[in-house]
Amino acid sequence: VSRRGDILGVLSTHCREPHRPEEHELRMLDLYAGHAVDAIERIRAEEAQRESEMDRQKFVSLVENCTDFIGMAALDGRVLYINPAGRDIVGLDSEVAARQAVMADYLPPDMERYFESDVLPTVLKSGHWEGEVAFKHIKTGVPVPIYQVMFLIRYPSDGGPFCLAIVARDITRRKQAEMALHASEERFRLATRAGKVGVWNWDIVRNRISWSESLYGIHGVKPEAFDATLEG
Repeated sequence: VSRRGDILGVLSTHCREPHRPEEHELRMLDLYAGHAVDAIERIRAEEAQRESEMDRQKFVSLVENCTDFIGMAALDGRVLYINPAGRDIVGLDSEVAARQAVMADYLPPDMERYFESDVLPTVLKSGHWEGEVAFKHIKTGVPVPIYQVMFLIRYPSDGGPFCLAIVARDITRRKQAEMALHASEERFRLATRAGKVGVWNWDIVRNRISWSESLYGIHGVKPEAFDATLEG
């Protein structure tokens, strides 16, 4: 039996002839049992420590190799940790440089004000905030659009706030694609209006017809006053 009262196993002794154990034999058996308990608990503690270390290494490897920004900061804004991908996003050369920074260093001025007035109060109140913001590349000063999730890490003992955790993804390419699509749609709209060309689409699955803005103009009707159909 362990010192906490858990059953660890059974210590069995065998004699060549049946006899009642004497007092000194019982004390010796108790000593053996104590040594066995110590050995078993030590082995189990070492196994638990190894498993814990393996789990920690798996987590560290996951964070270090993740292509998203992953960071932690103290409640006063001091940076505690930023993973390699995150350091690349904001232009930090090393982990030492990251720990010497504060969150305001990689926030554009307008984002810094927004963070202080909206994001941080929301995280401290509800424990979570997410949305599109921008980081600032420290070396170039160029804003980097990101989608960020920020949450509060609490002390296990009393649930009090310990630090801020940040997971963010660089959405520069998505933003560029959205801008290119918007520009293409605007060029198409201007071209159809100038050429007095109308375009319509038929969604066969939902059996819906959509007209371009210029097509409404050609027919002299307003979109809100006309329900386009396949029959015209």
